[in-house]
Amino acid sequence: MADAYTHMEHEAEMLALKQTSLFASIADDILIKIARELVTIRLDAYKIIFAKNDVSDSMFILKEGSVRVHDEYVTFTQLDAPSTFGEYSIIDSSLRTASVTTITPVTLIALSQSSFFNLMSTHQELMQSVMKAMVQRVKDKDRLEEELASRNAEIVRQKEEIESQRDEIEAQRDMAEQQRDQILEQKREITDSIFYARRIQQAMLVPEQNFKNLFPDSFILYKPRDIVSGDFYWINQKDDLIAIAAADCTGHGVPGALMSVLGISLLNEIFLKINEWKPSEILFELRNMVIKSLNQTGKDIETKDGLDISLCIVNTTERKVTFSGAYHSVYFISEGELTEYRGDKMPIGITFRIHNSFTETEHFYKPGDFMYLTTDGYIDQFGGPSGRKFLAKQFKELLVKLHPHDFTLQVNILDNTISDWMLEYGQLDDILVIGIKL
Repeated sequence: MADAYTHMEHEAEMLALKQTSLFASIADDILIKIARELVTIRLDAYKIIFAKNDVSDSMFILKEGSVRVHDEYVTFTQLDAPSTFGEYSIIDSSLRTASVTTITPVTLIALSQSSFFNLMSTHQELMQSVMKAMVQRVKDKDRLEEELASRNAEIVRQKEEIESQRDEIEAQRDMAEQQRDQILEQKREITDSIFYARRIQQAMLVPEQNFKNLFPDSFILYKPRDIVSGDFYWINQKDDLIAIAAADCTGHGVPGALMSVLGISLLNEIFLKINEWKPSEILFELRNMVIKSLNQTGKDIETKDGLDISLCIVNTTERKVTFSGAYHSVYFISEGELTEYRGDKMPIGITFRIHNSFTETEHFYKPGDFMYLTTDGYIDQFGGPSGRKFLAKQFKELLVKLHPHDFTLQVNILDNTISDWMLEYGQLDDILVIGIKL
């Protein structure tokens, strides 16, 4: 009865939220929680809601009345209820680009950025909905680029076929160029939205300072190929145990970023509910949850989305590292000697070896030993004088060579080495390397 009453109490707010692209696909039980965070604001006519260059920190839904969007005395548009404005302010704190002032007495409901991020950190469905909205904008961008190419081709054809009708051609060209400019502006707006998606992904990643707090001598070389990345790093601690992961999701760019958000969310969920930290069992559970989340059944027509990962549990009391991996390795260097432990040759995702357990390796370390984790982006990068891959052999030789240096110099050497290796090939995949002094 209480749930039904709460649903009726917030029905108007939930309906308004569903009109926005960010919340259109969110389930009612999540919408109710969002609606509870909404604040009702009533203003008289000719009151400023916010001014140009104010810091964006809330979105507004206009329930009653009318407002105008303007820059001083120049009015851009008038909004009447029901309307939404400032939607992306809940995920980006850039300055307002215009002022909004009431025309009539209005009733607004507002959602603050802090409330939204608190909800998003505990509700995977809400995070996925935001990322889906960003993906849709990427698809719109691709469609607009095709339209732009078609327009340009039409201009060239018209010039060649109707040269004698110069005035008409020029008029058509001007119209097409105007349309092209509009498409380019829309493309810019979509690109800006992807940058907002990067802010969300960066908020999901563990702050690098967390690594520094647990391992003062450490570094993270994180080089996304595109604006957002399919690679992610992760760390967690309980008593004298520290879990560290480096993962590479299927694809890169926005598709890879979606998988990385799923991977981070599932790891957080697993570590909240387990008592014993065994990496082999954690990866087995992670694989089951990925398969369930992606509705994978093993049919040939399905995409084989998933991730490769190296997961280490560091026991600081016993000075022991327990490792399990899906296609990824971990490297240790002690007194100048490198030891590699390789992960199992099966992914976190659908596979014919779905019932196989992951193996587990224990490594005892001495204070001052080094541990390195990496995804395959560094090793598989094409370049050099022969246009070949960097390869694991050369990567391991580089680790042995650079490990005596301080970590600031180590990460600079790694970064400069792969940048020089790329030459004209450019970066082909996301790159992630983690270095830790144990």
